[in-house]
Amino acid sequence: MHDLNILSKLIQHIHLDPQDKVIEIGCGDGILSDALAPCVHQLDIIEIDPCCIKTTQSRLQQYSHIKYHYQNVLKQDFPIKAGDQHRIIANIPYYISAKIIKKIIAAQDQIQDAHLMVQKEFAQKLIAVPGKTLYTSFSVYAQFYLDIKCLFDVSRGCFNPRPKVDSAFIRCKPKPDYPILDDSLFFAMVRSVFWGRRKPLKSALLKSPYLKLDPNFQTLDFIQHQGNRRGHTFSLSEFLSTQTYFSRRKILSFVKNGAVTINGQVVRSLTSSIHAQQDTITLEGKLLKYQYAYAYYKYYKPKQIICSLQDPK
Repeated sequence: MHDLNILSKLIQHIHLDPQDKVIEIGCGDGILSDALAPCVHQLDIIEIDPCCIKTTQSRLQQYSHIKYHYQNVLKQDFPIKAGDQHRIIANIPYYISAKIIKKIIAAQDQIQDAHLMVQKEFAQKLIAVPGKTLYTSFSVYAQFYLDIKCLFDVSRGCFNPRPKVDSAFIRCKPKPDYPILDDSLFFAMVRSVFWGRRKPLKSALLKSPYLKLDPNFQTLDFIQHQGNRRGHTFSLSEFLSTQTYFSRRKILSFVKNGAVTINGQVVRSLTSSIHAQQDTITLEGKLLKYQYAYAYYKYYKPKQIICSLQDPK
């Protein structure tokens, strides 16, 4: 990025605080790093190119609160100490944008927010609403965990070298109270309905390559009422309505109030380990039963074979 007006606009939208601990992904030649350094308490720069690190170090040699991490951001954890909260700022290669979003979600408890320069179409996909062409399973996934806002668009002419597409600057803020549910089942269902986005919901779920359901799922009230809708027309809240869950905040209130026990011992931490099939877990005095996952098998009777308890003939 070489447009100083856009750089100034970017810094204004981030609203930096002198006590902020910031992680910058990819420093390039250090232009953005130079703007961030005087505004924050700590700046960690993750960069895979040693030449970029050397250039930025030379440019910012007057600062002592900058740490450089020569590593691939996708293969290493963010340099965040337990209990700390960091802000992520990045002008990242477009082809790893989705992977960076997933990495932010994985570390969301340690991240205050993330400000990212991404391809404009990718930004539109993140904030897309049901029924739109850009509304995909990744839209549902990102919106499940993050509050996402597109702050402003950036012309391709603001970069050197000039990319082939325009960009957008976005803010992603982890949701403090996303629902607690069976993530693997939920997102398998989401992928299924987008896999069969031209199919009615019940048909997409029944034929999905991502999950196997008992055909009796078609008798569920939700499927009875919504089963003929196309999957891409469902909002996140409608997807969630297919699940039974407590929010994180509600679970935390149960724990704080001593309403949860494991083997008779009151739980005081959400990180307590359990063996769901062996431990006795109660919520407000009621026993919580482990829900087993069932596999269903279909057997075909060979011809000329009688299956009966009695055969009068």
